[in-house]
Amino acid sequence: MSDSVTEVSTLVEIQDVSQFNIMNVEISLPLQYYYKKFIFSLTPVLAIPQTSATITTEDMVITEDLESTFYFSAGISYWFNTKTTK
Repeated sequence: MSDSVTEVSTLVEIQDVSQFNIMNVEISLPLQYYYKKFIFSLTPVLAIPQTSATITTEDMVITEDLESTFYFSAGISYWFNTKTTK
């Protein structure tokens, strides 16, 4: 029996990794509603990607597909009264 080892080497290059680029721009609108001691909050966000990554291999060039994303953050808070009355 003979053991054979095959070594495969692939060159991968990512363009413009040394330059500063804006990756994403986000637009948000924070909303809050106060009811007695409760605070209800909602923040919708639209994320718009700006710079796509380009990866070059020996066989192909791959460019990242950029799509905008919508997400939101929601929360409920309770306000404790910390003042003491005399």
